[in-house]
Order: sequence, then structure tokens, then C-alpha cells
Amino acid sequence: MTTANCANCKSWNQGAEGDEGWKIGLRKCANVPKFYDATEPAHSDDPNDFGEDSNVLKPEFQGIKAVALDGSGYRAELLTMPDFGCVSFTSKE
Repeated sequence: MTTANCANCKSWNQGAEGDEGWKIGLRKCANVPKFYDATEPAHSDDPNDFGEDSNVLKPEFQGIKAVALDGSGYRAELLTMPDFGCVSFTSKE
């Protein structure tokens, strides 16, 4: 039985020399989109529209379990160690 962790997940980037965190074993999870790629501004008639802080998920991202967001919104990634596990695990096999 395959252990449900990043090292065995098809969404875990294998990484390359020079990638952020590469030397310590961190790799990027390709299953976690950037916040601004997965969201869009709420429609003006949305009762939950609180201006620029009320983005909603785009239809194609409905059902995602996580997004990555940094302070600038420029380069957000979820970096994990090989033994990290999550509920979105999908075996490489």
C-alpha cells in the first residue's frame, strides 16, 4: 500500500536545483493554486460584496481545499517536505 504523503503524490513537483527550498527537500504542491488565479471579484449585486476583500472562487475552482497567498499576491506557493500528507493525495501510480 502506498503511503499517502507528498513523496508519493502526483501533484508534488519533483523540483530542480535552484528552486526555492530545494536544498532542504521542499517541493511545490501543484494542487494548490494561487489565490488570485482561483478567484475573481464578487459581482456588484452580491450581498456579500465587501469590496476588494470579497473575491469568490471561479467556477472551475469550486471544490478546491486550499489556495496559496503571500503578502503581495505575486509569488505564493505551498512548499512541503516529502513526508507531508493531505486529504487531496492522489497516487503517482
